[in-house]
Amino acid sequence: MRKMSQKELNFVRNLLSKSSYHDKYSSALENMDVSDMEDGGMVSIKFESKRTNRILGPDISHLEFDDRDGVKVLAYLSIDNYGDLYELDIWKTNFMPLISLSE
Repeated sequence: MRKMSQKELNFVRNLLSKSSYHDKYSSALENMDVSDMEDGGMVSIKFESKRTNRILGPDISHLEFDDRDGVKVLAYLSIDNYGDLYELDIWKTNFMPLISLSE
């Protein structure tokens, strides 16, 4: 478990700004704990919670961008069944490790 890096915070804030959840979570992001997901180097993170029986809910925001090597990257910010942030899922379309987060 860890806090988000500044780059991750900026990226999540950008995604939140495009959603109706911006006001609910933007001020709390710096204090949220996250864990790295095993995703082959695509830097996805899961938001930690004390709640039990959490399951993946709907995406609340997404972004497409090109990595520095020109390969398309898809990023989805999702909530859980309680309406809390659940994960930032990042998927590089060639399944290679992500080079850089787009801000």
